[in-house]
Amino acid sequence: MNKNRVRGILSAVFATIFMGSLGVFVKNLSISPIVITFFRLFIAAVLIFFTILIKGKIKELKNMPSKELFLSGFSLSANIVFYIIAIQKTSMSNAVFLLYLGPIFASLIAFLFLGESLRGIDILSLLMALAGILFMLKFKFNIGKEELSGIVCGVLAGISYGVLIVSNRMIKQDVHLLIRGFYQFVIGFLILLPMCISLFKVDIILENIKVLLAIGFINGFLGITLMFNAIKNLKSVEYGVFSYLEVAYAVLFGVIFFSETVDIFKIIGGIFILFAGLLQVLKTHKITYKENFLKSRQEIDP
Repeated sequence: MNKNRVRGILSAVFATIFMGSLGVFVKNLSISPIVITFFRLFIAAVLIFFTILIKGKIKELKNMPSKELFLSGFSLSANIVFYIIAIQKTSMSNAVFLLYLGPIFASLIAFLFLGESLRGIDILSLLMALAGILFMLKFKFNIGKEELSGIVCGVLAGISYGVLIVSNRMIKQDVHLLIRGFYQFVIGFLILLPMCISLFKVDIILENIKVLLAIGFINGFLGITLMFNAIKNLKSVEYGVFSYLEVAYAVLFGVIFFSETVDIFKIIGGIFILFAGLLQVLKTHKITYKENFLKSRQEIDP
């Protein structure tokens, strides 16, 4: 397989594992979700800064961030905030479903405006992943007038997620992963800072500092950085398919750590998402095989 595509697939798989584990840390954490998100981005920014320092790439930070980097940093924080509000204002099923309309939105935008191809197998795998989400939610949705604000925020969360994917695809390939990650984390936590000031409770934060550090390292530094790398090396629709694994992993962690039950709907949903990912892997293998075949023919026929 093409090394970049393999790197992208592996990054997507591990990114969804790390980000899907967020519930393990926040399940019994009595801190505002916005504050948790702030520390998730702030700690990740600090860690990635020291990584840049160790790798001797500090000079690259002097380059002014592009408008695509600013857009991706803004959409990163907007996505998290709108998703949190959606969870608070409407049902979890509504919030999750609306959030994961984002990859579909990103795939269409990338197809229409970035010239990315959208093959039949891409559409099929995306629909299979979406079907997997619907099974996991048991096709249950609660939409009432009192939940309208939550629905709106869920839609905005999905749109901002789509913008995050597309804007990362628009960043120049020569911008190092660490540099793009650092600026997006910094822009993200600076946007959240004004909302966090009134929510900071020093005693509670100090009491839970180990958990916050774990969230910053695992769900922020590792999870989001790998997500950026996956988006960089995969087409929008390809990353969109693999992103649905996050929900499957979240369910799995719930079973392992909190003895949550698994029913036939969750099993079917997980199978749909797994097969959607496998379709993308098979497509990658087929494309690479075709490229190698054509290359060998060119070498034989001058």
